[in-house]
Amino acid sequence: MSRNLLAAIVLFALIGLTFVQFRLLVIGARLEKQRFDQKILVAQRNIRRVLNEPNPVSDALIAFFQSKTKTLPHPAHLADSLHIFLKKEMEKVDIGAQFSFTIAPRFNADKIEFSSNNYNAEKKYNYKYAIPLGDYFSNQLHRDKTLHIYVENLFGYLLAELNYLIIPSVLCMIALLVCLVLLINILQKEQKLNIPRSSTTMRNY
Repeated sequence: MSRNLLAAIVLFALIGLTFVQFRLLVIGARLEKQRFDQKILVAQRNIRRVLNEPNPVSDALIAFFQSKTKTLPHPAHLADSLHIFLKKEMEKVDIGAQFSFTIAPRFNADKIEFSSNNYNAEKKYNYKYAIPLGDYFSNQLHRDKTLHIYVENLFGYLLAELNYLIIPSVLCMIALLVCLVLLINILQKEQKLNIPRSSTTMRNY
């Protein structure tokens, strides 16, 4: 009976540890999301500052929007150049998440005028960060543009950033689970051994 009680204690300990670890993961994910928002806010400021100055990417974008045919410069190459620039700026603040982007009028985000090569219009993006392009664009285009960055699979990215918490938790839970299985096997073997002994005792009586 005492060993059955021990097995029950281990089982409840495993359940309790699972609940505690889940709560820690939720809290950790929330804190990591706050850190991510702070980092991307810095990246947004840097991106807006750089794009609001004369540089090859900004000038190419302006030339693209000024072109009536929208063929010069080549949109795919321009999208790659802008994507590389954005990726470098995000890596400067330790953000390695996958993302896509669009450029649309400031007050009409659904009217996409330019997008990255990996942007999927049919996909629903849960996390979008807007960067209004500055006076360098509006003065030459005579209208305001906004750059929208869509972060893909943000929850998975945050969990990957929490590997220092997830890996020890999973290993600890596996160790407890193995101990529980071994304990159950031992109890089952002892129960099988006790059955013949009980039968022999009854016959002697």
